[in-house]
Amino acid sequence: MSTFSRDRLPWMVIAILQRWLQSPWTVRIYFAFTLLIGLWVAQDYGISWDEKSMIVLGEEAFEYVFTSQPYPAHLGIRFHGAFVEILLYGLQQQFQLEYARHLFIFRHAAGYVIFWMGMVTLYAIAFRHFKHRGWALLVAAIYFFSPRQFGHAFVNTRDIPAMVFFTFKMFTLMVMLDRKTLRSAAVHGLCSGMVLALRVGGLFVPIYTGIFLVLAMLQELRRNGSVDIQRYVKLILVYTACFALSTVALWPLLWEKPVINFVAAMLNMMSDQQQPGGFYFGQKISYTPWHWVLVHLITKTPLLYVALALTAMVSFCSSLRRDLFAILTTQRNTLLFVSWFVIPLVIVVVMKADLFDEWRHLYFTYPATVLLAVIGLRGLWIRASAIQAQRIRMYLQTFLVVFPALCMLSTGIWMVRNHPLQYVYYSIPSRFVEHNFELDYWGLSYRQGFEWILENDTDPIIPVFVTSSPGWENPNILTSEQRRRITMWKKYTPKYVMDNFDWMEYKHVLPDSEKVHSITVSGMEVLNIYRDPNWTPDQVIDPKDAMEDRELQMWFNPESTP
Repeated sequence: MSTFSRDRLPWMVIAILQRWLQSPWTVRIYFAFTLLIGLWVAQDYGISWDEKSMIVLGEEAFEYVFTSQPYPAHLGIRFHGAFVEILLYGLQQQFQLEYARHLFIFRHAAGYVIFWMGMVTLYAIAFRHFKHRGWALLVAAIYFFSPRQFGHAFVNTRDIPAMVFFTFKMFTLMVMLDRKTLRSAAVHGLCSGMVLALRVGGLFVPIYTGIFLVLAMLQELRRNGSVDIQRYVKLILVYTACFALSTVALWPLLWEKPVINFVAAMLNMMSDQQQPGGFYFGQKISYTPWHWVLVHLITKTPLLYVALALTAMVSFCSSLRRDLFAILTTQRNTLLFVSWFVIPLVIVVVMKADLFDEWRHLYFTYPATVLLAVIGLRGLWIRASAIQAQRIRMYLQTFLVVFPALCMLSTGIWMVRNHPLQYVYYSIPSRFVEHNFELDYWGLSYRQGFEWILENDTDPIIPVFVTSSPGWENPNILTSEQRRRITMWKKYTPKYVMDNFDWMEYKHVLPDSEKVHSITVSGMEVLNIYRDPNWTPDQVIDPKDAMEDRELQMWFNPESTP
């Protein structure tokens, strides 16, 4: 190969790649492939801590809507948005999913479909902003190769739908700002209501609408010298009406005494929720420090994404120093993405909001991080393209293609190797994580623990003890044959004890000498299986005490106090 052709090779590869990414068929194939992947692996996940209560919420709220039964009274579920759970329960009834294993596999697949819909919407936002399929597809790819969010997608029907519906809301806001039609305002109001009807903390969503409508009016005034006030008043009235009506319509709690029940939901969120904080920097804390979200975001998101998003924010602030009015035109969307992340963070810090279990309550801001990451990379690409020295330009552009691709490939390999515990991902070395932060706090690894015991023990019925709530739920995902070989009655001395360390601040309190197996993520033990030294093989177990082979076994009493 000649020197000339060798020098031209990287540009030729980049040109071919750009052309391929611009093809509509590439986009279609990508979304079809990611949908099939998610539906295929949905059967592999365990059962999370919250799923038991969400199933009860869906059943009781469904019966309230369709059979006039009382609305859920248990404070642990009463004030959660219910329309997603009502939909899931309705589909469960329609498909006649009575076998517990099938029910959970369906729920996990449905949760992923919601996550996937968010990816499609985020692609639409990116395409509207970049006007380029390649950059928009990169946004979708980063969203997919986000281990924490991917792992949550299958088992978290609260925070992931909130993230997805917030993405819907932001897309409809962009459409309304561009078109300024009553129809676009109505759709935007509907999507805003979906956010609030799912999480009461979504009450702040009209802030974005108000800010950017004011900016739209300023742009119109600067361009035309006047503002069509009547048009904007109509937009605001239609948006407000649809926002309020859809919130009430989608949140059955508000069908009776809407104001009183909404205020009660707000008070519950502010004071009666689970104790804030958690296991943080090696200590159990009962408050949410101001740096909570930032620390969790950085340590649980691939560092390349964080660095590129920070690059975009710095570049954005720098551009505003040169031309503040750019936020009315070329920088409007970037301002929207920056505020998407910053406003909730500021609200949480100022109001000292109670957060627990990492930063999942603010996952709805994560799509903004993804968008900003690609804006940051694109900014670097534009700067590299402006370099006059041909060889330096070629090397920098090649680096900006190869390095992010390798980082995403590395993240993808990690997700495959640690499947199905992607949500335990950390971007920092494991030695800084162990004994400092929470690991498998939702207990998904209990499923793998049960499967290992059943595969490696030939006893017809095996007594097992678990140290936290998800351990009692995970046998529901096992096959009928597997379930019939397990008993969890406390009257029997357990042969095995499974511990995910959540109950003792991630201290390994059981003797290592009794450990027979570990479930690990990145070399960190997230669940240990111990052989109980008090167990004796002559213990007689009544076959009637084995787990029922099909029915849903739940250790959540909706009539109890939380």
